[in-house]
Amino acid sequence: MIRRPPRSTHCISSAASDVYKRQVHNQRRVLEQFNWKMMSKEILVAEDDKFCQMMLTGILKSSGAVATMTEDGDKCVKAFKASPQKFKLILMDICMPVMDGYKAAEAIRKIDPKITIIGLSGDNDEKTVAAAKKAGMTKIIQKPLKKAEIQAIIKET
Repeated sequence: MIRRPPRSTHCISSAASDVYKRQVHNQRRVLEQFNWKMMSKEILVAEDDKFCQMMLTGILKSSGAVATMTEDGDKCVKAFKASPQKFKLILMDICMPVMDGYKAAEAIRKIDPKITIIGLSGDNDEKTVAAAKKAGMTKIIQKPLKKAEIQAIIKET
């Protein structure tokens, strides 16, 4: 059987298609590697404000991380105490009902002195930062929260 040679436009579109497929494959591979790093991270979040909870859930979900939400420091400590090896990072609001972030951080530090605890606060004055460090928080992030800043912390943890 004699085959006709391909038309020149077919060759060009086929080559362009191959290049496009390689680019898409490479982008997917990079994205999967990034999300795999994030997905292996289970994050415990203590935040009483519903809007901040929604915002953090969206940021963490888009980053591929798994989040466990709690509404106050007491519930956060109980969730951590139930399975401390499960969590790689804790994002904790400082001002919460029942138990504030300072007391919760102190209680969690007694269970696991090496866990990364990031304080979330609308205040970024020296007094707040000093109290957070004294309570055992690793770092403070000032509200309003920024997606890039949260993702950078997740990535380095």
